[in-house]
Amino acid sequence: MKKISILTLFSALMFFTSCEKYLDVNTDPNNPQIVPIETIFPTAVASTAMVSGGFFVTIGSLWSQQFTQNNNSSQYRTIDSYNVTPSTTPFNQIYTESFTNGLKNLNHIIKEAEEANNWSVHLAATALFCYVVQNLVDVFDKIPYSEALQGTGNFSPKFDNGQDIYPDLIVRLNNALDKDFTLLTNTNLGDNDFIFGGSVEGWQKFVNTLKLRLYLRQSKANPSVANAGMLACLSSPIGFVTDAKMTVFTTAAGAMNPFFQTNISTNGLGIHNHRASNTMVNFLVDHGDPRLRFFYITGTNVATAIVGLDQGNFADVTTVGGGAASNGRWAATDPVYFFSAPQVLFMIAEAKELTGGDGKADYEAGVRAAFALAGTGFTTPFVLTAADAETFIASGGPYEYPATTTADKIEAIITQKWVAATMRTPIEAWLDHNRTGYPAFFTPSIASVLVPNTLLPKRFLFPQNEYNTNPNVPAQVPISTPVWWAQ
Repeated sequence: MKKISILTLFSALMFFTSCEKYLDVNTDPNNPQIVPIETIFPTAVASTAMVSGGFFVTIGSLWSQQFTQNNNSSQYRTIDSYNVTPSTTPFNQIYTESFTNGLKNLNHIIKEAEEANNWSVHLAATALFCYVVQNLVDVFDKIPYSEALQGTGNFSPKFDNGQDIYPDLIVRLNNALDKDFTLLTNTNLGDNDFIFGGSVEGWQKFVNTLKLRLYLRQSKANPSVANAGMLACLSSPIGFVTDAKMTVFTTAAGAMNPFFQTNISTNGLGIHNHRASNTMVNFLVDHGDPRLRFFYITGTNVATAIVGLDQGNFADVTTVGGGAASNGRWAATDPVYFFSAPQVLFMIAEAKELTGGDGKADYEAGVRAAFALAGTGFTTPFVLTAADAETFIASGGPYEYPATTTADKIEAIITQKWVAATMRTPIEAWLDHNRTGYPAFFTPSIASVLVPNTLLPKRFLFPQNEYNTNPNVPAQVPISTPVWWAQ
């Protein structure tokens, strides 16, 4: 993909610098814009990146126990202690941003593209629409769907159950694939597509990858449908994405990686609230995994060692001195990953094992890809490549693929997927844990307010912003209650 102009980027990412200034989710989604749908698409992509690479990283890093709240600051203590309410800021941000700038725009593009038989743009918009909807369903369990995005037609849409939404997403994705992309009415998104540069093949692979994720999620709740779907995805000639990511971020204010912009940059909070969690640090140390130094840097009071905090230990300043816990290696130019290469390979490995196949080769390729991804952008003395993974996956190595039960193989796959998700797609690691119970060594936050204190968060609360405008919001369910596909 060609480099887009910085002005185009700023135009698409304007909202990054004012993430609190959202429109209400129930404002008219059919507001007419006399602009080509191709030029609306970047805003929808950037909105999705803001959620996936910003707010989901904020919460996902803590609830997947890759990071914990800094013991010398307090921004996310309520999240790390599970003491959340409907007013907890990320819940409102994720929900409102997803509907207002994401789904609203994508819905408009889909309708316009259908009328024009512009199936290439329709494919990309449908793929991203379904991606956003699944993300919301997976964390909130229920969302407005069948009656949503109707503008003045319905300001109080009902909430649909996740198990009813999932099948419709599959129908939408299959419909988007089953179009004629050779028609002259198709247009190329080109530089307006921050993910694939307008490649129809890229979006086709994205759809097949997203379908696989939809089937994997329901492998426990709906195994017969999930198995048939996984087999269809695995055998599809379309294949899967390698990386689906947005890479246009710079060090300029307003154009940084959204997590970095909001949390690390002086234009945002300007502090490392996220510090290394001992859940991850101890796992990497115990296995001699060199990725430790690629995920974390030393704290301000420690010369060389990587130091973690027990999850939720931010109140106990006597155990770890102020500033000692290690920061994450976040950077302003980090890509936002919708899917990462190791994530997809581990998805394929799990799907093969669940459907009676052999996931060994894909598991090993996933570990190699995870090592390569962790080392991306580093130079001497920080060098890490896929070749460094070989000793770990070799016979007798700490990450050798199990030759025993399917359960052991799934545990190995999900555990390595958890490590690979660090700083990239941590919300996926949390969702995987909710579904599989792996990694099996998560410990509740020391500061947990849940009773009993063995419980872990399994869902988000419905946001206060929606309660303020929609009388059809369901009653809250405790955050320790699994969503439909994990019950």
